[in-house]
Amino acid sequence: MTPERMYGKIKHTDGAGPYGPVSPIPKGERMFRESFINYTEWREYSRFLSVEDKAALYDAQFDYHAGETVKPLPKTAEIVFTMMLQQYERNAEKWRQVRRKRSEAGQRGAKARWDAAPPPKPEDTVTNAYTRNRAAIANAEKTA
Repeated sequence: MTPERMYGKIKHTDGAGPYGPVSPIPKGERMFRESFINYTEWREYSRFLSVEDKAALYDAQFDYHAGETVKPLPKTAEIVFTMMLQQYERNAEKWRQVRRKRSEAGQRGAKARWDAAPPPKPEDTVTNAYTRNRAAIANAEKTA
């Protein structure tokens, strides 16, 4: 994922970093999810951050996944966040593929269900038996 895609095409002259008033996710691709994955290996990277930088990184993760604007981060936290964004994008692409495959499988199943001929009705149902018995009784009365 390129920085332009992550942060929008914004030129910064105030040294605030690549963040700005544009949402980090393109509008049509925003992932409003109830959860996201963090990896234990990232602990090694965040171990070198101060408590304030860790808090800013934590907020940035939630802002990103909620589709909100990510506030400028300190340079050390920005490095870690950029690495996290790459993994988040890989996870999102993997999820898009899973959703696409599930959708296609569902469409195939629905097509097979609705294109199939309806199952034949059984001959000896209660209604058919009742009708046959009435006919037999009527014939017996006629012949008697």
